[in-house]
Amino acid sequence: MGLIALIISCIANLCSCYAVYTNFKNIKMLRQAINERDEIIKEQEKLIQKLSFPNVSYCVNCSKIVCREVV
Repeated sequence: MGLIALIISCIANLCSCYAVYTNFKNIKMLRQAINERDEIIKEQEKLIQKLSFPNVSYCVNCSKIVCREVV
């Protein structure tokens, strides 16, 4: 009877360890996705900052940022 309880306990511990491992793996993936999203946001903020200068504009035809001469 004690042996059966020990086996069941070991199986429960293995299941618990696997659940913890899976959660840590998911957390790692979520953190990576958040970091990638933060990088994209930073790049967009830099682009917005560039476009806010009076002599810089975005050319729709060629999809490039262009500088205009300040006269």
